Amino acid sequence: MSYRVVFSTEAEEQLREGDAWWQQNRAAAPDLLIEEFARAVELLREMPELGAPFRRATIPRVRRLLLRRSG
Repeated sequence: MSYRVVFSTEAEEQLREGDAWWQQNRAAAPDLLIEEFARAVELLREMPELGAPFRRATIPRVRRLLLRRSG
């Protein structure tokens, strides 16, 4: 079974900004951040309990998952 992963507007904006910065400042691997993020989303769709609960979130069931290669 595959689950739906939902992002807040703020999270989407942070990803856009982070990806723009990454592409400008990481010439050796400009697509690494977005590729690693996409892989993390796929993992969460299959394993929604992956990562750690983010207890300070204002919306329920938020999880944190470290992107190891891009930090």
